[in-house]
Amino acid sequence: MVLIEDHIYKIMMSHKQRRNQKEAGGILLGEQRGKHIVVRFITSPKKKDIRKSTFFHRKDPLHIVEGQTVLRDHPTISYLGEWHTHPQWNPKPSALDTKQWYQLQRTRHRPLVFIIVGVNTTYVRFGSHVLPRIEKTD
Repeated sequence: MVLIEDHIYKIMMSHKQRRNQKEAGGILLGEQRGKHIVVRFITSPKKKDIRKSTFFHRKDPLHIVEGQTVLRDHPTISYLGEWHTHPQWNPKPSALDTKQWYQLQRTRHRPLVFIIVGVNTTYVRFGSHVLPRIEKTD
């Protein structure tokens, strides 16, 4: 199961696409607690990212800088995966999403988490498994 700390969940939900908003996204950082993956930190959209109404590309190097700072300051934390928004009511990954996720997954020795925040629901994938939902944790 993928757990997301409440304040992280609120940040992600604040980027839900409403009326002509552009896609948003970033990286997921966290840890494994028993059989659960816990998302404890994320990066949010940056100035140099490419953001369109139906496209997001994490291009700004500040995502890496912020991620490295978290990893340095919190030794139990690791890179978990990626998140972004879609303007769909119930989001599904695009062919580009699936291709990029496959490429990222090939570079890792453990399953990654991929989250798409839609207007009404959230799509969560852990490795090759689509999960029914994410759970919030304090």
